[in-house]
Amino acid sequence: MMRPGLPTGTVTFLFTDVDGSTKLLHALGAEAYAEGAGRASPLVDKSLVRVRLSR
Repeated sequence: MMRPGLPTGTVTFLFTDVDGSTKLLHALGAEAYAEGAGRASPLVDKSLVRVRLSR
């Protein structure tokens, strides 16, 4: 039985992974790594918007 007020439908989760991220973190340091990771998020967001608009 579903609880009232909860959304219904399909939910999609997107997980991204940086190959060699632990080595990269150690090579760059935490601050530089976080800066680079922060730049990746808008790129993923733009890609998702394009996919959604193309449907």
